[in-house]
Amino acid sequence: MQGDSMLTFSIIIPTYNRASFLPNTLKSILKQEYSSFEVILVDDGSTDNTKEVVLPYLNGSSRVSYYYTDNQERGAARNYGMSHAVGEYLIFFDSDDTMHTDHLSVLAATIQEEKSPDFLATKYQLSDGKKIYRTDIQSLNSGYYDYKLLLGGNLFSCNFCVKRLLDDLVSFNEMREYAAFEDWIFLVQNLTRRKIYVVDAVTITMNDHQYRSMRQSNKKLLHKRLASSEYLISQLSISKNEQDSMWANSYYFGAVHAYLENSRWDCFRFLARALKYQLDFKFVLLAIKAVLGKPLITKLVSR
Repeated sequence: MQGDSMLTFSIIIPTYNRASFLPNTLKSILKQEYSSFEVILVDDGSTDNTKEVVLPYLNGSSRVSYYYTDNQERGAARNYGMSHAVGEYLIFFDSDDTMHTDHLSVLAATIQEEKSPDFLATKYQLSDGKKIYRTDIQSLNSGYYDYKLLLGGNLFSCNFCVKRLLDDLVSFNEMREYAAFEDWIFLVQNLTRRKIYVVDAVTITMNDHQYRSMRQSNKKLLHKRLASSEYLISQLSISKNEQDSMWANSYYFGAVHAYLENSRWDCFRFLARALKYQLDFKFVLLAIKAVLGKPLITKLVSR
């Protein structure tokens, strides 16, 4: 690493069969304005040519380390990366997204200004390769938030930064049953005792493509979301209202995905379950959209 007096970051990237995306991700990291960082790439048992794609970056930069492990899902891969990290702060990042050149410098400046917060995150946008889309996190004001922000789901995805030497840091859950939601579980469990500082700056672009984990079948995703909610509720001492909010938003999550798949019956069924726990205007709005139908809504919006 360069600059011994500078704050150091360890960027941990789990990857599985993302050879076509990795070059853009690694290039964006190696172009950072801020120079004191290492990249820990954990190959979670890829069967494509990931190792061949990564090799030039290993030879061309002392910053990048590559580890190959048997496939155990991203929770295990992230924990493995954490065990090899030496930076003062850990940055978790996905192998198909890109950092803007100021991502690390914004984090470093915020850490200094906020006197070394335990958790912090910048904001991100979404791109389908043709158009840039806003995300829910962009509506948040800067400041500190706790687990209550996450009862409705994970606004951060896995785009956050954590102080490495925290004695009671709960590791990522490694159970396959919760895969795709291990980052949500990690944040909720750790933010019951701490807070995360949100920086009002968009410094990440998430790549929205057909192979993203959130593009799995609705049935599989909802099963994992409900299982993750049940696990969290069993592990945490949260109020009945907070539990109801988590259940309601988990079924709403299923309703949204059913709507996107143009499955009206499933959408109504999941909304009915959500309404048993909580009444929220967004549930009613989705029901109206489902009545009209996704094709009509898409047509009206595109006009």
